[in-house]
Amino acid sequence: MSAGRDPPSQRAVKPGAREPLLQGVAALLRHDTAKARQRFEQGLALALDDPAAENLLKSCASAR
Repeated sequence: MSAGRDPPSQRAVKPGAREPLLQGVAALLRHDTAKARQRFEQGLALALDDPAAENLLKSCASAR
């Protein structure tokens, strides 16, 4: 779902969740799944029910 289709409440919080998610992706690329999980959980706490954040968090389990 694109940001334009998100409900207004979710669009308002996505900018704050962006940095932890990007840091999580960087950690995952370094194979640091513990740090990636931590960052994805931070992003998900800021943007509850965000599908991208949920999928990124799930990727930590499959990266093991």
